[in-house]
Amino acid sequence: MFKKTDEHVRLLSVDYNDQIFNIKGSIIENIENQNINDEEKKESEFINSCKLLFIKCLVIISFSFFWTFNILKVSPEQITTFGLKLKKVLSHEGESTEEEEEHDAMNIMVLGPPWVYMRDVVNDLPVLDQDVTFFWTTEDSSSDTLKNLFSDCYDLSLSMFNDGATINLNDFERTEGITSSNIRYIATQFNEDNYGRMFSFFRHPYGIYLRKKQLNKNTTVIDNPMVRKILNQPDGKINFKLLGISKKFIREKCVVGLLDENLYKSVLRIASYLGFYSVSSSCINQYLNNIELDPEGELIELYSDEWRTFIDYYHYDLQLYEFARSVYRAQEQTIVSREKQMNLVNDDDE
Repeated sequence: MFKKTDEHVRLLSVDYNDQIFNIKGSIIENIENQNINDEEKKESEFINSCKLLFIKCLVIISFSFFWTFNILKVSPEQITTFGLKLKKVLSHEGESTEEEEEHDAMNIMVLGPPWVYMRDVVNDLPVLDQDVTFFWTTEDSSSDTLKNLFSDCYDLSLSMFNDGATINLNDFERTEGITSSNIRYIATQFNEDNYGRMFSFFRHPYGIYLRKKQLNKNTTVIDNPMVRKILNQPDGKINFKLLGISKKFIREKCVVGLLDENLYKSVLRIASYLGFYSVSSSCINQYLNNIELDPEGELIELYSDEWRTFIDYYHYDLQLYEFARSVYRAQEQTIVSREKQMNLVNDDDE
């Protein structure tokens, strides 16, 4: 009787241990299944997040291409060139020199705001009646004389704006233009209904420097004022890249006239491009005879202390001036009269 009881207890113990083992196994299996489900859930959430991010990227890329090709008017060739340059930079294939940075700024960078609503001199033809003529006056003293010349000899009215007030451009057009030395301020006024057509006259900055020094002997000299006005950068360092941006702006947006050479021809070219034809050349000469070509007689005195000081303060303006001279020569081939512009449009319509 006693042995049976022991055996019975032993069997009960074995059965109890088996049940505990089964319960443990069931619990572990549930925990593992739960972990698998959590991992699958996290993986599913991650995949959904990636899909959402991919869709957002597609939207951004689509908008970028629309902005690039339709608003900024960047050609596929420019995109390719920029991509190759970016690849070179990211792969660290040598350091770019300052001259290369200037070249890249001129040929890769697209002129965005505030220059978007200023017409390209060559690519945006013909000159329309609703285009607003803009005469950018530099620091040269002849700006008033030129303004009066275009008003009296070509019947081109030019209203002066230099403050920060908003301009109602609906009051202006090709024959009712505006003039200002604050180029960035004027550029921000143009819009898709009122595009700007810009012209300007350039003088060797050494003559401007000498005149300013005579008139304001105690005034602090601001370096490279012309480049700074284009960039809207009153202080801080100017580098070759920023100079390249300034050059690109002059090349694409400005009909260039020269005060040191070919002045009469410059006036005729600008007027013809905008669609103005003078009644008498004597009217033009009357004003041009009052413009001083060089206030100091001999323009450049190399190796003088004055010249060295000038170079220290105006070296980027000097390069921009020389570039403007090259643009003037190039526009000999690319600038056509408004009459021819309109004839080409009529021929295309036929």
